[in-house]
Amino acid sequence: MGAESYRKKYDPNRFCSPISFILVRDCPPNQIVRFFYYDESSPKPEQTPLFTEIVRVALFPGCPKLLGLYKPQNNRCALEALARCGLYLLDTCGKSVDDFVGEVRGLPVEGKVPPLVFLLSSVYERYAPGVRASGLTVLNRDRDHIPFPRTNAECFRRGLAKCLDQTGVLCVSSRELAEALGCSPK
Repeated sequence: MGAESYRKKYDPNRFCSPISFILVRDCPPNQIVRFFYYDESSPKPEQTPLFTEIVRVALFPGCPKLLGLYKPQNNRCALEALARCGLYLLDTCGKSVDDFVGEVRGLPVEGKVPPLVFLLSSVYERYAPGVRASGLTVLNRDRDHIPFPRTNAECFRRGLAKCLDQTGVLCVSSRELAEALGCSPK
């Protein structure tokens, strides 16, 4: 299965959830097992820092110890939880700003296009001004560059949490999540 097939598998619309916010990065990794939406195994957290940190911020806010209990055989349950929250990850893959805006506007959303969060300063600098000028909402501002988690995980967490707080979309309580994931807080 190719990368786009995995992405489509976890489109929030497939889980009866509207896309609530869009995370944007430059391009997927060259190894499919490190792709954000790859669900057939659960690589070590250091091999998939983007996935690990997004799960930590979006699904385990304020409860990092619970994340330590989450040791699935694959990433399916976390990807489903993220989809139910409305999270969608897009890659720019070197597209022009106009082509990227067209892709975002073409997403199956109800009403207004959801806000975007750019995850790398280079992607932010290249795309955010044009995306904002096209009338779409960009949650992170010039001073709020979100670095790649491997570079600065703590700064990534703070930046992403700040953007998610603006959307009002936080997934579920830690207890509900623990039950859904088949683990319980100790």
